[in-house]
Amino acid sequence: MVNTLAHEMAHQYQWDIASLKREKRGLGPIMSHGPSFFQHKERMASFGITLKYSHSLESWFEHQDLRLT
Repeated sequence: MVNTLAHEMAHQYQWDIASLKREKRGLGPIMSHGPSFFQHKERMASFGITLKYSHSLESWFEHQDLRLT
């Protein structure tokens, strides 16, 4: 579940921070799996958090840790 939260927070960063910077340059908002999505990938990895994206529900489940602890 932490990986899912990291994924969604990367999108939130895009929406709240990167999109504002883009709008100041006359560009539209961003919400993608491009460079601004993955810019914190290495830092997250240092904490054991995997930042990935998935195109199918089956693939999404492969990347989740759904153990109840």
